[in-house]
Amino acid sequence: MSRVGNSLYNREIEYFFSILKTEIFPNFCKRVKLLTFNELKNEIKEFIDWYNNDRFMKKLDLKTPQQMWDVYKNNKFIGV
Repeated sequence: MSRVGNSLYNREIEYFFSILKTEIFPNFCKRVKLLTFNELKNEIKEFIDWYNNDRFMKKLDLKTPQQMWDVYKNNKFIGV
């Protein structure tokens, strides 16, 4: 379990949420308040789908997370 207030322990999820706030929800605080719970849920589901299947990542050699997962599953290759 990570220490309270130390984002280094959960760096990947902090990164994910920063992208959610900046790329998907500009003016995040204002926009979220206008959405119903179900609308917000759908927006987040669409974001996760986009993040995993369409968003190229520099740290993955400009591949999507799904492309890297497919390579791993098909080749049992560990490493990037």
